[in-house]
Amino acid sequence: MTPSVAAGDLNGDGLGAFQPAVTFPAGAQPQAVRIADVNGDGLPDLVVANRGVGSDGTGAPGVSVLLQDATHPGSFLAPITYSTPWGAIDVAVGDLNGDGHPDIAVADGNSATVMIQSATSPGTFAQAVPVN
Repeated sequence: MTPSVAAGDLNGDGLGAFQPAVTFPAGAQPQAVRIADVNGDGLPDLVVANRGVGSDGTGAPGVSVLLQDATHPGSFLAPITYSTPWGAIDVAVGDLNGDGHPDIAVADGNSATVMIQSATSPGTFAQAVPVN
């Protein structure tokens, strides 16, 4: 007997196909994205590292957080972008201070910064603090 793998039916047509791509705005020069439930609502959100100013001269380096829209699952609210030093190239999500809420760590190629989640406002983060 030959092993087989069943494909998920992501398009609802029984063929395991994907729906057409949907683009959500993030920040200038997105470099990395992580998926995590940052606001504790049970829905995965997006956290995006933005390197810096875009080719159109707009935007800034930082991290964009896109919370999933609970009324329209699979869609995201407008991004909230937090400033970080120039050159954000990667991002990680985890509970860094042990309070049960995910925080964000950002690598910019030369250093790292940490953004602690607010204990009273789920899905919002304090200003980035360099890690030395």
